[in-house]
Formats: sequence, structure tokens, C-alpha cells
Amino acid sequence: MISPQLDPLTGALSRAELFPSLEAALSEAELTGDETALLILDLDHFKSINDTFGHPRGDAILRELVERVQGAIRAHDRLFRYGGDEFVLLLPGTDQAQAALLAERLLGVVQSRPFAGNPPLSLTLSIGLATSRAGADTPEALFERADQYLLSAKRQGRARLVEALDEAEAQPTRWLEREAVQLGLQHFLRALPQHRRGLLRSAGPGGAGHTRFLEEAQRSARLLGYRTFWLTGRRAYATHPYGALLDGVGLELAEAVIRQGSAALRQLEGPVLWLVDRPQELDVASRKVLAELMSDPQGPVTGVAVAGSGGEWPVPALSEELELQPLSLESARVLLRGRLRWEPPEAFVRALWQASGGWPRPLLERLEAAERGGALRPTGQGYSLSPGFAERLEAAEPPPEPGLPVPKQSLIGRDRELLELKRLLRERRLVTLAAQGGMGKTHLAMQAALEVAHLYRDGAYFVALAGLEQAEQVPGRLLQEFGLKTLHDPQQGLLEHLKGREVLLVLDNFEQLLEAGEFLRALLQAVPGLTLLLTSRERLGLAEEWVLPLEGLALPEGDADSPAMRLLLQALRRVNPGLRLGPADLEAARRVCRAVEGLPLGLELAAAWAKVLSLGEIAEEIEKNLGSLRSPEGDEARPERHRSLRAVFESSWRLLHPEEQRVLARLAVFRGGFDREGAAQVAGASVSGLLGLVNLSLVQRDPHHGGRYLMHELLRQFAYEKLSPAAREDALQAHAEHFRAFARRAEPELRGPEQVSWIHRVELELDNLRAALGTLERLGRAEAGLEMAAGLRWFYYVRGFYLESARWHRAFLEAPAEIPPRLRAKGQASLAALLKDLGHWEQSMELAEASLEASRASGDAQTLADASHLKGLLLREAGRFEEALPAFEEALRLARQIPDRWGEATTLNDIGIVYGLQHHNEPARAYFLQSLELKRAIGDEQGVAYALGNLAVVADDDEEALRWLYESLEIKRRLKDQQGIATGLTNVANRLVRLGQPREAWPLRLESLLIFRRMGQVVPLAQVLADCADTLLALQLPAPALRVAAAVQRWSDERPVPLPPGSRRALAESIERARSRLGPEAEALYQEALALSLEQACEAALEVQLA
Repeated sequence: MISPQLDPLTGALSRAELFPSLEAALSEAELTGDETALLILDLDHFKSINDTFGHPRGDAILRELVERVQGAIRAHDRLFRYGGDEFVLLLPGTDQAQAALLAERLLGVVQSRPFAGNPPLSLTLSIGLATSRAGADTPEALFERADQYLLSAKRQGRARLVEALDEAEAQPTRWLEREAVQLGLQHFLRALPQHRRGLLRSAGPGGAGHTRFLEEAQRSARLLGYRTFWLTGRRAYATHPYGALLDGVGLELAEAVIRQGSAALRQLEGPVLWLVDRPQELDVASRKVLAELMSDPQGPVTGVAVAGSGGEWPVPALSEELELQPLSLESARVLLRGRLRWEPPEAFVRALWQASGGWPRPLLERLEAAERGGALRPTGQGYSLSPGFAERLEAAEPPPEPGLPVPKQSLIGRDRELLELKRLLRERRLVTLAAQGGMGKTHLAMQAALEVAHLYRDGAYFVALAGLEQAEQVPGRLLQEFGLKTLHDPQQGLLEHLKGREVLLVLDNFEQLLEAGEFLRALLQAVPGLTLLLTSRERLGLAEEWVLPLEGLALPEGDADSPAMRLLLQALRRVNPGLRLGPADLEAARRVCRAVEGLPLGLELAAAWAKVLSLGEIAEEIEKNLGSLRSPEGDEARPERHRSLRAVFESSWRLLHPEEQRVLARLAVFRGGFDREGAAQVAGASVSGLLGLVNLSLVQRDPHHGGRYLMHELLRQFAYEKLSPAAREDALQAHAEHFRAFARRAEPELRGPEQVSWIHRVELELDNLRAALGTLERLGRAEAGLEMAAGLRWFYYVRGFYLESARWHRAFLEAPAEIPPRLRAKGQASLAALLKDLGHWEQSMELAEASLEASRASGDAQTLADASHLKGLLLREAGRFEEALPAFEEALRLARQIPDRWGEATTLNDIGIVYGLQHHNEPARAYFLQSLELKRAIGDEQGVAYALGNLAVVADDDEEALRWLYESLEIKRRLKDQQGIATGLTNVANRLVRLGQPREAWPLRLESLLIFRRMGQVVPLAQVLADCADTLLALQLPAPALRVAAAVQRWSDERPVPLPPGSRRALAESIERARSRLGPEAEALYQEALALSLEQACEAALEVQLA
């Protein structure tokens, strides 16, 4: 017989035992002085298991869960079943850190393997953790806090632990300086039943604690027996009617509201409190339902608590506003102390408090900005503040917004699929939205990503892949999305960037890149915080993949409404806002829905003809084309899955004028979109012609880049098939010529005052530029191809596509076709610069000498100046300073003669570096100042950043040097110049070491190291490692310093071109100092370190733990 103390299903302790056991544990803790921890565990989405597989399967999972948890806890820990799938774990004599470790272990125990059964089910766990010091809590208060943290874990996306940072100071029941607001909440909730309808608002600026106000309202309401629903406005809901309601009340009730309106909510049992966060972003439909509910006295007692003043609301009999006040300086200190678990200095607290006005969210945002910008850095024993932290707080920029596009139309009829997709994204890490073309995969993926983006700490990103044709291009495309560059292995560079991040990546149109599946698997294995959402016509076939198949919108049955009808009617009203439909029109609309099988793109295309054809004519035309496509000949030529959409396209094609057909087919040669100029040059499209194709939904305006147009990838393929072989070749050549001219225009602009906007323009056309280069290579047009590749080199340099650019250069330089001597010399200099950055010094010098000889012979002053400048760079890198100066001086003379102000300013900067490396600071400063003045005059932001950084290196005044360094670093970060960022970090770290602050310098050394390693820049990487050795010595860590320095020394000695003399001397000094401090053990360690590769030296540096 089962003991009455145990739950009969699972064998855990029963709920009846919980509070007596908790009271006894707290009483004992009061005597012993120990802490007590309480965990509330909840299986995520357990209800769906009972609904799908039945209660016996759910019961088996609960029993297995208890077995797993019991196997992971100590003998004196006690596990209770609180109800359903919710369990409570009591940990006597356990502090918060110990309890958190156990909780993390429990998360792993549940997620490590599927639960037994057919099929095996992978589940996740949410945990709320609260701890109590001796005598500090009642059992009810401790349980309530843990329950609040569990709710927070669910709200953040489930599958996680949420715990208080400092229970004594940051517990939810202690709402800092909000006692008057709490009294107001209690008064409102107790008065509401008498008035039946009530509105409660919080007043105060954004960031005053409005969400915290709602959390308190929810807690208080539940204690008084209210049923609560939480609605959060999001910008994503602008294109999702009823989106907030759907997330707040669930699918079943939301669908009832869509059918019945607010009447469905009047049937709820009350009293009810609706909590509305971010009301200014609430979707119109959800707001309207709540407003109707408030205006109608029928139904349960209903109150609405609104965070802030967003939007207009009906004013019921009970209407109150509670004013939120800023925190005092002392409360700000308590908040920061709890968040950091560190006692922040008075000056830092005051600076944050004054900058934020005392409002909680701005205060915490500025704290995050301080950590992001390096003003506040973690150490082994808390944090340290950088010099000049107050100025850096003022200059701190907000984190970049995630790169998510917003759909141009509302999502109709996909609520069920949207909820399921969001559930999968919370629980799985690789989700594929699989369906045929035109089904609305991209729209649904965009909407889902927007609605879950807040769950990912480091953002969500949408990456369009339709322009790619080869799987090996995927890593580079992702690096491009993040604004990164790498010299060697793009996959490794991407892994380095994503390491430690929590990111959602939406990869759109993956079907032609299925061979990249193993790359995605490697990403998921290396980056635990990464979630991937793919849209594809095909499944990947990976074991990790969870597939959500997408079908056509539900079709009308009889006279009933349906999602397909709602979407068609919305599209028809966009075409003709005053459209009125009679019974015959509605029947024809149903025929259209059935003919296109509910495909969203098919419905959009069909509706586009409503200005000139009746619905009956549209239905007849589509049905006629469907009949022709059913022929055996048609079935063989076309995939069955695209038959209905192709029928709609063929209907549209036949109704186009021949000139419109010609334009549409030629537009299909563009990849990744096009602008009006390109459409006119390549396809002969007029503005009115483009507008006509837009009105017919065959071409779309790009909602994110004004003046650009897009084609749905499947429609583009259909249109491309309409080109005859001769017409196709002609269109491709016109496309290549257009982008050759574009590259010619871009070349000077990429180094001019509009360089930032031109880099963006070139990036938008990158898929087209690649396609054009491919056409020129295929046709053997080496002259045109080399001109184009050399013209784009600076863009490829800034964005870090070194390998790709070098491949194009080599392809055209090695082609058998004749190339004019001037262009060949230019191409050689351009390729030589790429090879220098790729670490191929000898090949680079060989090409630079060839370019010098050819450009002298042809009298091409510009190429001669570029090649001379490049030769100076190579000689300087080799430490041959006396030879480098004449090369730079010749480049400077030629730049002034041409005149080439950009070349002049850049060469002045590089001459200054030669003097700086020899510690001749006065002439170096003079050259840097000249360069800075000229760079500012021509608007070269990147050049300004480099000149500022170099000026700081030779500055005597430390305060002035740090100001210049931080200004330089800020510009480089804005330009996403990864090489510049890494160099800037090195310069800041050098100055901090000089100031006796090696601990503050160390994180900057590591960040610089990671960037150079990701980019594959071997020489700068070795130099940073040498700097790491010096810093480790300053940190009194001679053993790791010797390991790193010895590995770099061996690498340098084995190179054809070793490190410059100054770097080699500094390295030798570091080795000697380390050996001296280590004594007899040094020799063995040194010999062992000589066998290390640079990569192993990197790992040695990254593994160093500062005490």
C-alpha cells in the first residue's frame, strides 16, 4: 500500500506534505543559520503531450521525470508533486550558487535524451529558484518568489532557469520605493467588483518600471482570486491581426474571438484582469476587442491594467492612474548591487543615476552599455572601471537592432501554424518550414521571427539566400549579414563570432543549398545558443531537423468563410478599395480559391487582375490553364506541386502585352533584386512599365530599400524559362555590362566622402555583381572581368572577402585572352594587395614588382603610385624600413602629381607608421597630423579612424591618447571594420599596460586575438600573441607568458619574412623575463612551448584565468 505521504502516480512526496516540510526546514535553518533553496519545476508544453498521445503516455513521462530528478539530487533533498506537471524541490542547507548548479544539472538531465515511448519525445524544463536566509521568509513568501521566477522563465521562452540575483535586495516582493503604488493597486482590485468595469494605468516616462507595475498587479490580482491574461504589444503585430490576443489567451479562445468578437470573452468566468504591456504596439484588432469588452457591462467583472499611456481606451466607472516615481540614489545603488553582485563605486552609481534620471530601465540600459563599451569590465573578483568611464557612458551607443524585415502585408489565416512554429522555435534548434513555392513560407517565417526575437539575447537575423547557387557560399553570406570579414575559413570565422551568443538565424530559400546541411550541423554543435529557422521546398534530412510542413490556406466549404477567402478578399480590396461583391462574385471567388489550392501567392496574382477582369473571368482563365497543364506533356515538363501556381502565372503571362512579357522575362536575369536604372538598362523597363508589373504582383517593391524591386524566386524562375536561348544570352550580357559600368562608377566613390553609402549600395548588388563576373568569366571576357574585379577590390577589402576577390583576379589574369598592359598592371597590383593581406608575402612582392615595371613602361601614374605604395607596405612589414621609405615617398610624389588626395593622405599615414615603429615620435606625429587633416577634408571616415589611432600611439599625454583611441575605435565599429577594430583594441590595450593596468587590458587583448584569428590574418595574430605575453608578465603570470612567447618566436624564425626587428626584440625580452622569474623549471617549459603552433598558442592565451 502506498504511503499517504507519497503521490500515488509518481512516487514523489504529495502536495499535502509541501508546506509542513518547508516550514520545518525554515525553522531548522533559523537555528543553524543555514540557507534554504526552493525550486519549482515545470515540464514545458506538457498539455500538448496529453492532448496528442493521451494521458497514459503523459503519466509515463511524469514517472520517468521523477526517476531522473531523484537520480540527480542528494538523499536529504525532498521532491514534491505540486499538481499536474509541476514539481517542487526543497534543498535544505543550500545557498543560491549551489542550488543554481543543481538546477542547471536538472535542465541537462531532462534535455539530454528523449523520454521513452513511441515515438520518443524530447522535452524541456522551466525552473524558478528562490533562496532564503535564516529567519528571513515565511514558507508562503519563499514559494511565491520561486513561482514568480518560474513565470518569468516561461515568459522568457521556457527551457531555462530564472533566479534572483540577490534575494535580500532584488526579490519581487520588495518593489523599490513603490509602496504608494502597491496601495493603489490593492484599492483598485478591491473596488473593481462593485463597478464591474475598471481601467488602471501607470503614469511615467518609458523605462519607469511599467512592466514591473503589471507584474505586481498580476501577483496581487491572483491572490484576490482574479483570472489574469497578459497581452504584450510588439511591432510584429502590426502585420498580425489578433496577434497579441493569440499569444495571450491561446489558439482556441483566440479563434473564438475572431469568429464571435468580444462576445467570446464575455463567457469567461470572472473576475478577470487583463494586463496590457507596451500598449502602443498592440495590434488594432486586439485593442478593439478589449475596448468593446470594457464598453459592455455584460459578462464577468473585468478590469484592464495598462502599462503607460499608449493609446485611447474607454473610460469606465472606475478609472485610476498611478504615478511611478524615479528611484533615489540609494535605491539605484541597491538595484545595481543586486544586478552586479558587486559594490559599485559612488562615482559610477551617481553617473548612471544622473544619466538615467533615476528611472529603472534607462539605468540598467546604461549599465549594459557600460559593459558593452568597455567602461565596466568583469574581473575575477567583481568589476573594474576604465579611465574616463563617465565620458564613455555619455558616448555609448545602443546595441544594433536585429536585421529583421517587416512583412508588407498582414498575415491572414496562419494563426495555428504560427503558434506551432513559435512553439518549435522555443523548444528546438533546427526548424524547417517546408512547402512548395508560393505557399507563404517567407511571410510566415518573417512573422514568427519578429514575434520571438525578444527571446534571443543577441538578436534575430533574416538572411535571404535565393541569390546563392553553391553550398560553400553560405558561410560567407552569413558573415556578410553580420558585417564581418575573414581571410581564410569563413566557417571558422562564423563560429568565432557566434560563440557564446544567443541568436536566431532565419535562412530563407534554402532548397538549392541542401549540401550545406553538414555546415549547419557543425554550427549547432559549436554554438549552443544558436537556433536556425529554414524555409525550403525540400527537407534537409538531418536528425536534428524538425519539419513543419505548410499546406495551402483552408478552402471554403459551401458559403462558409475561410482563410483562403479572407486573404483573397483582402488582396481584392487592395486592388479596388470600393469593391462590392454579389453572390455570383463570391461564388467566383470560391472557384479562384479552389483553383489555386489556397496558395497565397496564387491568390495575390489572381486578385491583381481584378481591375480589368471580373472574378468570374479570372476563375475561368485559371481553370482553363489548369486544364492545359493536366496534359501528359505538361505533367512531364512541370512538377505537379507547382501546377496550380504555374497555371496562375500562365494566366497572367497570356494577359500581358508582348512588350511587358519581354521586360518581365529579361528582369529574371537579376539576382537579389534591382533598381529602376538597372531595369531600364537591362530589360528596357520604363517607370510606368515597372509600376504595371508591380500592380499585377509579378514584381514587388522592396519594402526595406527605397527604389529597389524584387521578384518572388519561383516567379523569377518561371519568367526566366520564357527567354529563348538567344534572348537569354543577350539579357545576361546586358546585365554584365550594366554592372561593369556600376563597378566603374563605384571605384572612386568607395574611397570618397560618400564611402559609407556606396559600400551599402555595392553590398545590395553583391549577388548581381557575382552573377555578372560569372558571366564575363564564362564568356572569356578577361579584360572586362579584370577591370570589374580590380574596381571592386576596395569593397572586397573593407568587407573582408579576400579569397573571393583573389579568385576573380586570378581567373581573369590567367585567362588566355589579351589584356591591355595598363589594365594588367592594375590587376597585378590589386591582386598583390590581396595576397599581402592573405599572408603570401613573396607572391605579393613578385606581383607588385611586375606591376611597377609594367606601369612605368605604360606611363600609368595611378597604378605606379598604387604599386609603389604597396611595395612600401611589404618592405615595412618585413622590417626593412630604410627601403620602405623611398617606395612610400615615390607613391606620395605621384599622388600629389595626379592629384590623388586619398592616396596622398593614406601614404602620409603609412610613412608616419614607419617612423613610429622606429620610435621617432616627432616626425611620426607630423605625418599623422597631415594625414588626419587631409582625411577629414575628403570625408574618408575610415582614414580618419586610422590616423587618430596612430596619433594616439605616439602621443605622450595618456588622457589625450585614450580619447583619440576611443574615438578611433568608435568609428571603426560603426564602419564594421573588423581589422580596424582589432588594431584599435590592441592600441588601447598597449596604452593601458603602459599605465599599469594590465588587468583592464587583458580582455581587449583577447577580443583582438579572436578577431584576427577569425579573419585568418596570421602576422597581426602573431603580433597580438606577442603583446599577450608581455601583458601576462605584467599580470605576474610568467608560465603562460613563456608558452605563448616561445611559440610565436619559433613561428617567426621559420618564416621567410620574420616579424619586424622591434617586435622580435620585444619578444626576446619577454622570453628572457619569463625564464628569469621561473628559474630552473623554465627550460623544460620553453622547449615544450617551442613545439606549439600559433593556434595552440591562441588556445593557451584564451585558457588563462585571472584570479
